[in-house]
Amino acid sequence: MKDADNDAAMLKATDDPRLMMPWQILAERREQLGLRQADLARRLGYHYPNFISMIESSKSPVPIDRAREFPRALDLPETWFTAQVLKSSLAKDNQGLHEWLFGQGGKLNKDHEQDIGLLEHDFLVTRGAKQ
Repeated sequence: MKDADNDAAMLKATDDPRLMMPWQILAERREQLGLRQADLARRLGYHYPNFISMIESSKSPVPIDRAREFPRALDLPETWFTAQVLKSSLAKDNQGLHEWLFGQGGKLNKDHEQDIGLLEHDFLVTRGAKQ
């Protein structure tokens, strides 16, 4: 019963683009676009799809130094995706950096909120149509 409650909470959390994890984003968007892991790997310059598989299974993080390449390859808002990568990569005590960049009054807050708006009209609409 507890696992079912956790699954329900996970599904609700991922409905908010601010709470989505990079591995969820990559897997869902790749599938929306009809790409195989090998296709995405090739778009990103990787020779083998195993790295994409590792990210999508949350065994490997999206490399911060290449975080901008992933949304470009998947036609996703760059600022939002980079924010999610940073958020998932930062240790708990470094959350202040994420807040400084993307939080209320943050340096990139306006771009981040615009990206959220774009997601609500594209990525999440497409996602909802599949459910």
